[in-house]
Amino acid sequence: MKEDTLHAYYDLAVAPATFDIFAFLYIAEMERKHLGLPFLELNIVANDGDGFRQEIKLDARLHTLSAKQWRLRHLLLPAGELLESCVRTNYFPDRNMAEADIANSNYVFPGGYALEAPKTDYFESTIAIGLYLGKPYGTLKASAPALERAERWISSHCSGRDAVVLTLRNSSVHPLRNNNLEAWVQFARNLASSRFCPVFVRDTA
Repeated sequence: MKEDTLHAYYDLAVAPATFDIFAFLYIAEMERKHLGLPFLELNIVANDGDGFRQEIKLDARLHTLSAKQWRLRHLLLPAGELLESCVRTNYFPDRNMAEADIANSNYVFPGGYALEAPKTDYFESTIAIGLYLGKPYGTLKASAPALERAERWISSHCSGRDAVVLTLRNSSVHPLRNNNLEAWVQFARNLASSRFCPVFVRDTA
């Protein structure tokens, strides 16, 4: 499987333990399709020390060690389930454990990745550049049980109307990037209530 698998390394020495892993996976999936490979493997590599990137001038509450460990278990490790092409997720708690895996991998993402010079890519601009260069779209897809649960919730709450899902950012980290809640509430009030059902998903952090 090494010969037909893109090995994607999400290195916690340079990458955050946040939702950014999904942008990383999307970019990796674009690259997998571009290379014509059938499979992708997600490899999460711990940093030295406590295992995570050292955050500077960010919300201490969001970046306590226990919070980052929780996101590792409940966000990062299950992330590959959103890719049908992802055949396996590995976690390397010791960086040396990943060395042999990298050496035996024919296709590595990000390109040029190495333990001694870790790199990552979870930037939306990379997606735009990739599409401009003709790379195929990636696909993230929720599991069938998750979709069924969402459909049941919508059915029981929206009374046959189309759900308009508004996912809002409200974090103390980079607050200028937060959504304007009042503006989105006004948008929801202006929807035709007989046809649309606004559903607000607040920031989980």
